[in-house]
Amino acid sequence: MTDSYLDLAARVSRLEHIEKWRQEAEDARAERRQTVRREMLQVGAGVAIGLFVALLGSAALAQQGPPCAATHAEAVTLLADRYGEVPTGYGLARDQGSVIEVFVSQAGSWTIVRVLPDGKTCMVLDGYGWVFVETPWPSQGEEG
Repeated sequence: MTDSYLDLAARVSRLEHIEKWRQEAEDARAERRQTVRREMLQVGAGVAIGLFVALLGSAALAQQGPPCAATHAEAVTLLADRYGEVPTGYGLARDQGSVIEVFVSQAGSWTIVRVLPDGKTCMVLDGYGWVFVETPWPSQGEEG
């Protein structure tokens, strides 16, 4: 009888220990979920503020006209020497044939320039905190 009672007491003790461990794990998961939610809200707010500022900056630049460097080569040299920024991408704009180019530094600063057909280069926007995102492009032959 004593052995059965000790076995039962040991099992109850283990069950209590397991329940305590489960509760601690659930509390930790709830805290992580709360932290992730808080961080997502901060990121979302940061993105919204960034877009708002970019839109305001775009409106202001549209009214004033962006500052233009003498040549594209001078702009490239200036961005590399002063900020450590290098070209990371470009595309043809839907206007009179200008090219939009993005420069980024390893420190996260970034600049967007517009290269006019005559070669003049105009700064459009600049900022910091650039994050490279890996885009999962579909492979040839995959249906999307």
